[in-house]
Formats: sequence, structure tokens, C-alpha cells
Amino acid sequence: MRIVSLEMSALLSVLVIPASVQGMEDGVGDPGLLDAGVEKSGTPPALIESKLKDWFDHWRKWLPDLTGESLRRQYAGPYSFIPPYPWDPDRSWVKLKSRTFIPSPDSSMLLDPYVTMEIFIKDGRVQWGFDVDVGVGLADLKAEKFGRILYTGPSMVYEEAAWLADSIVVVAGREYVFKGDPPLYRPDSSFYVLTLDIIDLGADSLSHWAGPRVGEAEFTRMKMGSYISRKMASLYSDDTLSVYFEEN
Repeated sequence: MRIVSLEMSALLSVLVIPASVQGMEDGVGDPGLLDAGVEKSGTPPALIESKLKDWFDHWRKWLPDLTGESLRRQYAGPYSFIPPYPWDPDRSWVKLKSRTFIPSPDSSMLLDPYVTMEIFIKDGRVQWGFDVDVGVGLADLKAEKFGRILYTGPSMVYEEAAWLADSIVVVAGREYVFKGDPPLYRPDSSFYVLTLDIIDLGADSLSHWAGPRVGEAEFTRMKMGSYISRKMASLYSDDTLSVYFEEN
């Protein structure tokens, strides 16, 4: 069997409009936004867990008590998304990344959970890597348009995504919170926190969920393998590919 390696590489830019949101302090949320009637009830934790089963199972190896209820809503508010750029399914990067795309239940849209990941073939090898920033993309197949629904800096890693309904998306990941970072948690030490973002494209709303926290030293002791590396190895392992991944 031919060995194909997937390695870190420079990322080609994708012209999209980023969507950005700001956090609130330690699980309290913003009463003004919540009173606006956006995402008041939230989404049943059991549904989130079933849709993100592999992600929860991965983190339960180190956080055995982790459930959907372990994450608390930090804020909720209005959200809008208009995909600004043409979607061409015949583009080479689309074909190479097609195994990572997640179709909506009605097959009208595609999620690209790793929009800043580039996959390409060089010197007979499949290679992959991220830009310093991360994001999640969405293709509207009927409108033939594409854009980013989430985009942020390198302290965040978006690890998995799923559809909760035809127009409702959940994105799971982890964030590195720096000591004394005032906009979010004002911690006295740095730590990692698990995150969920739920985007209702039909209702134009977004809610952000966080927790539990994992201390920086504890995270290092866990010697965690990369969830994305494991997923990519699974997606690109078949009868013709045996893949090796750099941890990202």
C-alpha cells in the first residue's frame, strides 16, 4: 500500500466576509440580548450530544463527566449571513476537500467545518494545513454562493460541526483564554475551554456556549491527540490511502 502523508502547509486565501462576535463574562450572558427573544430556550443538550457524538466521545477520554449540560450559554444575539462569493463545485480545492463537507438535512447547503484548511497534492502526496486563523464556511447550493459563517483568530480551534435542522448549525471547538483576558473571563491564569456556537440561519440568531475549563498545565499533561488529525485520518484512509498526520 502506498503511503501518503498529510502535512502542514501555507493556506491560500479565500475571499469571504468574516462574521465576528464578542463574549461575555463567565456564563452570565447579556440580559439585553437575551431579552430580545433570541435563542431564549436554547437547544436540548441530548440533541447536541447525538449530533456531535464523536467530538463528545473524544473529549470524554479526558473529561469523563462531560455532557451537553456542561456547557453554559455565554451570550445570544442577532446574526446575519449573506454568502458573498460564487460557489463552483468543479474547483480543485472543492473536490479535494469534499470528504470534509457536511450536507444539510435537505441537501440544500454544505458546511465546510475547516474553511481555512487547504488540502492539495504535491509531489504525489496529499498535504493539509491551516492558516493562523480559523473559520467555518457554508455553501448555498441553490444560490451557488459561498461564505464564512464563523471566523476568528488562532486562540480558537473549530473542531467539528453538525446540522441540528435544515437551517440550524452547531460548531464545536476549544478556545485558549489568556491570563487576564478582559473581554471574556478575566482569569487569573490561562486555560482552555470547550465551546459551542449555535447558528440559526432561518431566525438570524447566534448563541455561544462555553465550559468546562481545562487548566493549561492539565491540558499539557493530557497529551491530547488532535481531534481534527484523527478525523482527517479517518476521512482520508481507504483502500488506496494510508495516511500520516502531523498533530496540529
